[in-house]
Amino acid sequence: MTDKADPSGPVPVTVIGGFLGAGKTTLLNHLIAHAKGRRFGVVVNDFGSINIDAELILDVEDDVVRLTNGCVCCSMRGDLRNAVLRLLELDERPDQILIETSGVSEPDAIIDLFGELDRSGVLRFDGLIALVDVDQPALGSSDRAVAALARAQVRSADLVVLNKVDLVERSAIESIEAQIKDLAPQARCVEAVNAALPLELVIGSDLRGATAGEHPHDHASAHDHASHTPGFSTLSFTTSERLSFKTLGPLLRSLPAGVLRAKGFLQISEREGQKVIVHVVGRRLHVRSLDDWGGEPPVSRLVFIGPQAHFNVDALKQALRAVLTSPDDAEFSD
Repeated sequence: MTDKADPSGPVPVTVIGGFLGAGKTTLLNHLIAHAKGRRFGVVVNDFGSINIDAELILDVEDDVVRLTNGCVCCSMRGDLRNAVLRLLELDERPDQILIETSGVSEPDAIIDLFGELDRSGVLRFDGLIALVDVDQPALGSSDRAVAALARAQVRSADLVVLNKVDLVERSAIESIEAQIKDLAPQARCVEAVNAALPLELVIGSDLRGATAGEHPHDHASAHDHASHTPGFSTLSFTTSERLSFKTLGPLLRSLPAGVLRAKGFLQISEREGQKVIVHVVGRRLHVRSLDDWGGEPPVSRLVFIGPQAHFNVDALKQALRAVLTSPDDAEFSD
């Protein structure tokens, strides 16, 4: 059963949110891999984080990647409204649109935007899924900006996914679930490992309709783009120099306290010719490798994210330069 959308009706839209490192991209990858004949239109901030095998790509045109299973990925490039409308202009409309938000985005502006498009009859806002990393929950962060943002992301949700439940004790899960019930009594709460949700929870379930009238906020105004909390900073690091885990590994495992999240691609001497993908959430480092760079120049790129009040850019730059043989080869941008 593919559960196709009505070709003449509005296209359902599901927004996937949650704090940095909660598993949003992992969930997207899972849904794409288990589409079961359903054509997903996927809007992402960055193609780089989406795990698309080269043999699945049918063709690439500008910011749109078409896959052989019928799914389509579109890069947001800062303008969510246009990215969504572009998907609707394709010869074959998607059956459902999935949108991955930034880990430091507040959901209200996105919900407002789809309220406007919903009223136009082109789309139907199906709901907001918020992922929570139970191993490193931002809800209880000692940083007020982090905790406030994490609460805002959960408060507007229709479905809350307690992710990585295999990494913590049952008592910790129950404590977080109790917090979520206080913050978002309207939301359904489910547990997951590696963000593996049944497809039926996401498609054809009208999450927002199921919780209509129960949301704590009324979103009346419309916006054209996602709202990013001003209390967070980012630093991008690029180098063409081949790196070594012997020097970079210890840094990634003990990043300065103000860095909550790091992710990117690396050219590593210990893995000759491979494209190494790294994710750091708190003190947890995850590494995997692709066979090659798929024709791209082998350039290492990392992005670091953290609360502005504690994000020491100069110290981080100094630490990154220290792992290079030629420190001048490092390029940085905000």
